[in-house]
Amino acid sequence: MEKLFKRQLLVLLCSAGLLGGCASTYEDGLSALQDGEPAKAQEIWLELAEEGNVDAMYGIYDLASSRYNRVSDSDIEWLKKAADAGMAKAQYQYGLITFNDKQFSKGHQYIKQAATQGQPEAIKFVERYKPTLKTFLSAEKGNRVAEYNLGVHYANGTQGLNKNSKEAASWYLKSAKQGYASAQNNLGIMYEEGKGVTKNATEAVKWYQKAADQGLASAQFNLGDLYEKGRGVRRDYRKAVELYMKAAEQGLAGAQNQLGNLYLDGKGVKKDGKKALEWHTKSANQNLAAGQYNLGQSYYFGYAGTVDKKAAAYWFKQAALQGHVSAQGNMGVLYSNGEGVEQNYQQAVKWLTKAAEQGNSNAQYVLGNRYYNGEGVNKSLSSAAKWYGKAAKQGHVDAQFKYANSYAFGDGNTKSNRTAFTWYKKAAEQGHTTSQYNLGVMYDNGEGTAEDNQAAFNWYSKAAKSDHASAQNNLGLLYKKGQGVKKNYAWAAYWFAKSAKQGNKLAKNNIKDALAKLNKFKTNASTVNILSATNTNSNVVKKLSKGTYVYSLGSNETWTEVLDINNYTLGYVKSDQLVKNVPVKPKKTAQVSYDPYPAKPRAKAGFVTCNTKCTNGNCYRTYSDGRKVHFQAKQKWNAFTSQFEWDSGGC
Repeated sequence: MEKLFKRQLLVLLCSAGLLGGCASTYEDGLSALQDGEPAKAQEIWLELAEEGNVDAMYGIYDLASSRYNRVSDSDIEWLKKAADAGMAKAQYQYGLITFNDKQFSKGHQYIKQAATQGQPEAIKFVERYKPTLKTFLSAEKGNRVAEYNLGVHYANGTQGLNKNSKEAASWYLKSAKQGYASAQNNLGIMYEEGKGVTKNATEAVKWYQKAADQGLASAQFNLGDLYEKGRGVRRDYRKAVELYMKAAEQGLAGAQNQLGNLYLDGKGVKKDGKKALEWHTKSANQNLAAGQYNLGQSYYFGYAGTVDKKAAAYWFKQAALQGHVSAQGNMGVLYSNGEGVEQNYQQAVKWLTKAAEQGNSNAQYVLGNRYYNGEGVNKSLSSAAKWYGKAAKQGHVDAQFKYANSYAFGDGNTKSNRTAFTWYKKAAEQGHTTSQYNLGVMYDNGEGTAEDNQAAFNWYSKAAKSDHASAQNNLGLLYKKGQGVKKNYAWAAYWFAKSAKQGNKLAKNNIKDALAKLNKFKTNASTVNILSATNTNSNVVKKLSKGTYVYSLGSNETWTEVLDINNYTLGYVKSDQLVKNVPVKPKKTAQVSYDPYPAKPRAKAGFVTCNTKCTNGNCYRTYSDGRKVHFQAKQKWNAFTSQFEWDSGGC
């Protein structure tokens, strides 16, 4: 107490200027710092530090670190002196700096000294790094295995280390340069994924190759994957097969699975479903979810020659239990259909929901069906529409159609022809036949879009060519009325017949008016074959007896395209086997031609001349030099007639 009193008195006397020759104290530096004069504090502490004041030594470092946020070598040297003088917090700070500078042994010694004095941060550090201390010390000496292990710990955030990809890559590089295969492989992964280093597939190939050359299966697999995908190296399926085979023969499940895929697709190796099954089985037996899923696919579709739905269900379930999304979706479908398992809509909904919630579009679509039909779940049109929408937005064509329906009919969504039109169009553009027909109807009637007969004709045509009966009937009507296309009763009859043959009652009625405008013939031979094409070797569609009446859709000297109203049969007969029964009437233009190419034009010196013959955009051209070309004309808008016309271009 007496000493403390004397010191306090000394400070007061010096402060009051009543005592001459007073030296500055550490507290003077603190006062200057509090007064906003860090430079003065630094000056005071530097003078005291040179006199051996430990607090001042630490203060110099602390000021640079906390106030200026920059530390010089001189600042660190003062910190070391404070640490060497026994100050615990200086020992910890200096030890930490040294440890982070990869001088692990030296740094740990200082931190351990601080911990011995009870410094809290030092105690925590010693405990935290206890599991990896030996590894750090070995790595400091250049042990490549220790360097690799540090990389693993930093990459995964294990053994008390914070996850740090940059540190991981740094340690992998040290080990890889010493030829350690596992480090080379992991460094390749870092370059491939761009973790801790700049993404660089070429560098990934380099390091994978080094490890693969040492026989490391995982590196062989990773390198094979880059060859298969053509990343960092030119795509080479054969090289991929070679590398996968090496890894697969060492038992690597991923390589076995990929090898099975290449056998299945015939890439880099002869297509072989049995070989694919063999490798997928090896992979599946090692519990690889992707291998189990692919094995299920092989059994379901019979890629190896035998369909086995029970085996497919078994392997799909094994993969599904591991969270494989597509396998979960497939289990939902199998339970829905009772394939390989007993039909169970509750189980179907369970698996479909798991997959759907992870974004599997097919599962979302099928789950929508379950809600729409109330199978395995309470019927809910709004839930059905929700799942249809999720799948539709991922491009699932059937879901796009169902989602459009939900707006067209107000099933689970507010009725909106415009929104329905949008989704029908998306599905139609992917080739969905009924959507193409519906889109044609909307253009035809101006529902959800402006009325457009030309667009209606185009979409009806697409659906009609896919045998959509209603589209065929509506297409016939457009030809009959001359809406969106030039009026043509032969084409009208053709499409009405196609539709009527499928049982469409409207088409059966509509065809009557079209037939009244066509030429009627009767057969003049004892047996007349209606053929599928203008070729005597083509299939016989129907045999006609003598005196049977048919309608002509188009003809030339050799062949006539006919319609037999009985069963609405369409095909071709020899023209000389028919006798005209009624006066000439309009024909379906250019349906048949023995030689579709026009005659060769007369040559003109210095010019290229040609003759061109087109039917609905299908063009044949003969040049003056004898060349013959078959091509498709382009559609061109005619502003005067307000419709599209075929443009075959010049010679």
